[in-house]
Amino acid sequence: MSFAVEFAVRLMAAAPRIPQERKAKHAAWLLTQRAEGGGFRGRSDLPDLYYTAFGVRCALLLDCLDAGLLTDMLPYLRRQSRSSLATVDLASYLTVAFTAEFFAGVSIDDRSPEERKEWVATLLMPYRRSDGGWAKSTNSGLSSTYHTFLALGCLELADLAVPEPQRVADMIRQRQASDGGFVDLPVLRESGTNTTAAALAVLYDLDALNDPTRQRACDFLRTMQRRDGGFAAAARAPCSDLLSTFTAVVSLDLLDALEESTAEAALRYVFELEHPEGGFRGVTLDDQRDAEYTFYGLAATAWLGE
Repeated sequence: MSFAVEFAVRLMAAAPRIPQERKAKHAAWLLTQRAEGGGFRGRSDLPDLYYTAFGVRCALLLDCLDAGLLTDMLPYLRRQSRSSLATVDLASYLTVAFTAEFFAGVSIDDRSPEERKEWVATLLMPYRRSDGGWAKSTNSGLSSTYHTFLALGCLELADLAVPEPQRVADMIRQRQASDGGFVDLPVLRESGTNTTAAALAVLYDLDALNDPTRQRACDFLRTMQRRDGGFAAAARAPCSDLLSTFTAVVSLDLLDALEESTAEAALRYVFELEHPEGGFRGVTLDDQRDAEYTFYGLAATAWLGE
């Protein structure tokens, strides 16, 4: 079972832990985030494919994902499917397509499975680099740890095999820094919480995560927890944030390294970012909510809740 599948299975099993009253509050707010013309908006009034993927995943957790919601998005989503999508947007589109088909029985893509495979492989090809990984942009000569993680997610959603998995694993292992965390690019020196979570997921999927690598990475993630219970994105980050908290606790838990006291403190931090009228902020000083951080907040609430 891949890291993503194990995460999805455990998250959906945990979703009923979110009380119905809390679900109703967040669902009411989430539906206000739909943009005119289909999809969910981010921090502007325009529909955004990245935030649409998070909006759909939120709707699934909140029991408000249905054919009507998805049908309203179809014109927008099908326009996106005819675009030359970069890896982040491709991952978002495939996430929406899989969630719609598997959980709501709605097909948003009129391609056959084989046509979809060819489309995904063609879009990913310009980002592949000689070390086996995938770069952030077509102009970058270096593979990115995070974009390699995204590319593997796209391959899985399209039912495509990972090409040269050993080379990919070797590249990711070389990104582990002296502090045990992972860097996104070989020229960087400061490890990141989210990059480390992505690297661990890739190695896990490729059956290339040995015990020393796992232990050093988990030790690094633990050092990222701040006094407020949240996790910071890096050692020099000014504050904790919801994304880093979410990825850290999920990674530690799936690798059997999450301590109860760590989880309890992280959950208290997550609740601090919940808006009383629905939605979550990314950090304590943020005054805006969006579908991305609301997914992290809801997922963390379910994952860490009783």
